[in-house]
Amino acid sequence: RKLLLSILLTYTFFTSCGQNRVETIQARAYFDSINFQINANRDLQQSLIDKATVAILTIKEDKSATIDTKSFQQLLDSAKKNNILRQQNIEKIAEVDAAINYKGKVLDYVQHFNNFYEKEFKDFLVILNDKEQDRFAKGAAILMPKLKLIKEREIEFKNIFFLYDSVNF
Repeated sequence: RKLLLSILLTYTFFTSCGQNRVETIQARAYFDSINFQINANRDLQQSLIDKATVAILTIKEDKSATIDTKSFQQLLDSAKKNNILRQQNIEKIAEVDAAINYKGKVLDYVQHFNNFYEKEFKDFLVILNDKEQDRFAKGAAILMPKLKLIKEREIEFKNIFFLYDSVNF
């Protein structure tokens, strides 16, 4: 009787461990898929932000400086195209934990970049092409609040991943 109980408990233990292992593997694959998409556009995205930073610092130092907006526009077009593709790829991934909503938070972050590309960066390009003396103030007023918001969103979903990672993997 004790042997049968012991075998049954061992079987139950190993069965539940196996199930947990599958769920863990699925969760890891889910996070890896989303994080791959996050990183897929990161270099291009960062290049655009770097170029904007250089431009804003240049017009801060020299109010009449000419900025190459053609290459800026090309970089913006590439970043927009890749970000839309990234969003479509993330939307195809099935959410594994609706309570955490990691996918939703990442999509929110990606959408903020889509909006940033469509609105603030376009407005910034207009300012760069303008020859007014207050280009720095106008440009900083457009870019800085959006960059801060995007950084907050990025920290939010990174914290979710690290919290989930430390508990479940």
